[in-house]
Amino acid sequence: MSKPEEHLARWNLLRVCRQVYVETAMIAYTTIPFCFVAIADISRYLRTCRLQHVREIHFGALSSEMRIGPRNNVCTRFLSSSKLKALQKVKITLYLFARSPAEEVAVVARVKAMVEAYLPGKEVEVCKASTTEHDAYWERLNTRCVYA
Repeated sequence: MSKPEEHLARWNLLRVCRQVYVETAMIAYTTIPFCFVAIADISRYLRTCRLQHVREIHFGALSSEMRIGPRNNVCTRFLSSSKLKALQKVKITLYLFARSPAEEVAVVARVKAMVEAYLPGKEVEVCKASTTEHDAYWERLNTRCVYA
């Protein structure tokens, strides 16, 4: 049989481990941007309870995916989610193909205004990208983001 002191030491070690876990478990959620290749990927992740701690989300989207309406429930669910309590910044990379520069500027402005309306007080960045820029962007983020 073990001595009472050994039992107490084991119990104290478990307490310390639990306290370390409690203090550090959310570090990844609060310090590293969560990156999603597409907005559809976010909907799967919305089911987890820890999304409430995420401060920054990056995702790519086609301009057609960023329309709000009955046909696009994924975008509506993401933008109106009450689980995004700690969210401070959203970065959207729009993939715009075969559009004039004026159309691209208009689409970027429309999407930014729409997201800001759904997420008041949050920093919203919307940029456009070609397929080549898209690949380079995700390659750069590969070392800085947590992919869900």
